[in-house]
Amino acid sequence: PRDKFSAWSQDISDIIKAKHATFKCLDSVVGRLNHAAAALPLARYFLNRVRSAAHRDESNHVRQQTNKHVKWLSKSVIADLQLFSDFFLPKIHEGISLNLLTFRRPTHIFWSDACPSGMVGFSQHSGKAWRFEIPEKILHATKNQNNLLEFIASVISVWTEILDGAPPQSCFLSFADNTSAVGWLHKANVNETSNKHLETATRHFATLLIQANCCLYSQHFKGSENKVADALSRRFDLTDNQLEFFIHSTLHYQVPDTFRLVHLPQSISSWVIWLLQKIKGATASRKAQETRKQEYGKDGLNIAESLRTTTMSTYIESPLPFEQQCSELLPQPCDADNFLNLTRKNWEQAQSARPWPSWVRSLGQTWGTTPSMVPANPESLRAYLASSME
Repeated sequence: PRDKFSAWSQDISDIIKAKHATFKCLDSVVGRLNHAAAALPLARYFLNRVRSAAHRDESNHVRQQTNKHVKWLSKSVIADLQLFSDFFLPKIHEGISLNLLTFRRPTHIFWSDACPSGMVGFSQHSGKAWRFEIPEKILHATKNQNNLLEFIASVISVWTEILDGAPPQSCFLSFADNTSAVGWLHKANVNETSNKHLETATRHFATLLIQANCCLYSQHFKGSENKVADALSRRFDLTDNQLEFFIHSTLHYQVPDTFRLVHLPQSISSWVIWLLQKIKGATASRKAQETRKQEYGKDGLNIAESLRTTTMSTYIESPLPFEQQCSELLPQPCDADNFLNLTRKNWEQAQSARPWPSWVRSLGQTWGTTPSMVPANPESLRAYLASSME
């Protein structure tokens, strides 16, 4: 309602401006935002730090004594409150479509992957694929941040879908082979104080979804089956045309006919480089990874002297073999034909289970049967629709 929206927004603005609040005020804010997040599941992600700031001893006596104590808030908590003030509360006040709150079939499906040298992804809806190679000057700081790179790859995939013209109320399904990245799309299970770049990425990700009026599902995808994304992330030595030909010829059963590589927009590339530059070099692996040189053996021993013959030896060093460009074996026809159907089937099976936030009626308590909403008889159906219109 308008009165609650105005009052709650003003209280949050006062806290942000003062950068501190009493514990009693924080308890009130947490309760209000918790009610508001019931209508916007995405907002629940950013309540953890606010709850931690308001945490005290569970003893009622201690809570009453500390109600008037002032708590200075960290920059992370203030940033989360600012996100509620700027995006979440106005969106809830405006109204949210039920299409963004109920489970339904995804309208856009995409896969993403990352490796120490870059991030990639491709969309089943548009057929567009992208890849981002991490610049050499910041590569040392990202060698030990593969989970973060996997999460950023999912964010980029969502961003490209939105910029590509995804209509409002679209439902995105993100597949990734990293369980941490898949979990971070919906819950904050890490200490954000030691992973501030992830915290920055999640706020940007939430802003994208709210502004585009879309929702996101995510699911883990086995790395052994994520072959297209693996090829995109590990073959930066190939040009775009060469990589497109390789995928169309060997992995055509995992991509649509419109599959093609495109360049990331400048806005996305700049944001990714800016975020990766915030990662400190100290978080990288202490021991530098060494690339072993491939050693080539000789073609045989020189036995000319042992035979004491005047025959000239033909012993020479074997030359370096040329790299053979070999293609993988084509999959079995049954696997090729059923890949996309199997992907959708796995998704539907994962969503068929009853979600945890469901209403449960106490055993033995019944208040009557639920009447049938739509009769099966066509004539009755027309009458039902006519009465509904009235």
